[in-house]
Amino acid sequence: MKKKISKCRTQRYIEFLSFLAIMACINSAAHASDLATASPFKLGRTVLTPLPTRDCFLPILAGLASARKANKSLSALAASYPLPTALAGRLENFPVEISSRLMKHLTGSKTARDAFFAPLGKIKAHDVMDGLRVTLTDKTIVHLRPSGNAPEFRCYVEAETQTAAEELLARALKLISA
Repeated sequence: MKKKISKCRTQRYIEFLSFLAIMACINSAAHASDLATASPFKLGRTVLTPLPTRDCFLPILAGLASARKANKSLSALAASYPLPTALAGRLENFPVEISSRLMKHLTGSKTARDAFFAPLGKIKAHDVMDGLRVTLTDKTIVHLRPSGNAPEFRCYVEAETQTAAEELLARALKLISA
């Protein structure tokens, strides 16, 4: 026979675990930096060494505690955050030589970059950390980069809605392939 735990008992258990995790961190932290995951901290006379299988529970417990405090399910809490929709696409069989020339052209010249992205919008900011990531003035994001292990060109986008992200991705992939 399967034992069913009541909702009230489960909530009390989650609150208790959250309380223990938070109190352990607060009581043992000498500095704010000691609260980071993968950091040793003292609990009574024992020093708990970094342990990913333990530290991974802290963000989970924080999320559960936030959901409980807001009196929402975890999915309702996540849905309440105004996060953008992110999509990814790629052009297959895209020659590496063309990828390299395009990236060099776009990262090396503001004029070239502005002209290339003009059909999508005006560039507010850009970053070349991993390919070319541009933020447009409407707050959408287009991130272009050649694949590191295949003749493909990848495109990642972020927009406010699913429809806007799908349209932006299609338009960006069309620009690359032109």
